[in-house]
Amino acid sequence: MGTELITAETGARLSISYPDSIPGAVAQLAVPAAARVLTELIKAGYNINNEIQRHTMQMRVEKAFRDEVEQAMKDVNPVVATAMAHQFGRDVIRRAGLDDDLELRALKELNGRLSRRFRE
Repeated sequence: MGTELITAETGARLSISYPDSIPGAVAQLAVPAAARVLTELIKAGYNINNEIQRHTMQMRVEKAFRDEVEQAMKDVNPVVATAMAHQFGRDVIRRAGLDDDLELRALKELNGRLSRRFRE
């Protein structure tokens, strides 16, 4: 069994074995061709591996971003909803046509609840 040790363009060392039944001249031509094919396969594998790693990292970054946005929305939504509800309440009280004393009392009560809500 004949064996050739070749260093590919990528720096990888390749060992190519072939049967002794192949004449030396044929082996001399076939081994470099096989080495080129193997080199291209190694390059393709390296490129595929790099692309998979890049894609995996991108997916991790995107997930981390989505997690941060989700957490921010969990923090923001209740505050915005509370403020909007109280603004709606103020608007309703002002448009209700209540006597001045009742309107002031209702707004004071609503504002007190708003203050307590935001202190919690």
